Amino acid sequence: MTTETRRLRVAENVRRTLAHIIERETLPAPELKGQMLTVTRTWLSKDMGNVTVYVVPLNCRDSTETIEALGACAGWLRHRLSQKLVLKRMPRLHFVYDGQFDAMGGQKDGDKKA
Repeated sequence: MTTETRRLRVAENVRRTLAHIIERETLPAPELKGQMLTVTRTWLSKDMGNVTVYVVPLNCRDSTETIEALGACAGWLRHRLSQKLVLKRMPRLHFVYDGQFDAMGGQKDGDKKA
């Protein structure tokens, strides 16, 4: 049985490594060229077979198009993860838009009151 701390540790390693790959490497989806993405968090299933990756596209008009493009290159990203992380079985990647920041009221740095 997998312990909770191991799941959290693996999820954080996947998040960190995936963020590094997205930042540094050229992704195979042309829709993602020039995109700035933030991987905010990851959630690993109890059997460690699936990981939900929460992302926020920073400079795009349509976040659903970005999420679909990430889903299309999920196999390639999973392969790159397997080259960088040592896991018995690499989890499948599922990308989700992280609307947590939208729920915060959309306040920008310039809107803050002293």
